[in-house]
Amino acid sequence: PSLPADNPYLPKSYWDALDTLPAALRQAWVYGDWYASLDGMYFDQFRADMHSIDEWPIDRSQEFWLSLDYGLQHWNVFYLHTTASDGRVITLHEVAHRKHYPAEIARDVHAMLSEYGLTADDLSCILAGSDTFAQTGASMKSVAEQYAEQGLYLSSAQMGPGSRVLKAHHFRKLLGNADRGEHPSWYFVLRKCPHLAECIPGLIPDPSNAEGVKKVDCNENGEGGDDFWDALSNGLFRPVRSHMG
Repeated sequence: PSLPADNPYLPKSYWDALDTLPAALRQAWVYGDWYASLDGMYFDQFRADMHSIDEWPIDRSQEFWLSLDYGLQHWNVFYLHTTASDGRVITLHEVAHRKHYPAEIARDVHAMLSEYGLTADDLSCILAGSDTFAQTGASMKSVAEQYAEQGLYLSSAQMGPGSRVLKAHHFRKLLGNADRGEHPSWYFVLRKCPHLAECIPGLIPDPSNAEGVKKVDCNENGEGGDDFWDALSNGLFRPVRSHMG
């Protein structure tokens, strides 16, 4: 499996982020020793050598959709997802900003879609949290309305009671666990989504409810936090296909 040192194009910010990881996680991401980092991980089946891939062939006949976790001081994160013909889910691309507004961010989202020969009309949906539909005192328009003005029409992700736990359970099933004789992975993430690949191994069970993932905010520099998991989970709580078993 490839390691960060094998990629000469990784930015300094990526290496700086690796330096902030706990020792066990840094051992995993930098040196590939994933078994050193399993203790305390919520998604202990996640393996960079299995779930992180360099590329995925684009099939325009398959479904494409976006998911979003909104933020201003926190990260505002879009993910582009697609499926394989057998139902596997692939996260293709990450668009992440802090301290930017929808009109600015939307330009980057449209540019990202064009890299894959797509437009917003080719998307089946853009799934976002309930906060994007709320009116606030700081704006006459909701975040969803601001994105709609830029041609990005948001739909509500599953946000009901218990949904955070259900999303985590669903993602564990997608990850699979060949070590325990479970089905192989039905989920892959491209390495051009570096924040997500850093975030997943750092997620731990919620001390008040071990069934769920602990909620963690990033610091004032945007380090840490679970915004990237929230963006992913908003798009991956989808019906499990029958051929997954």
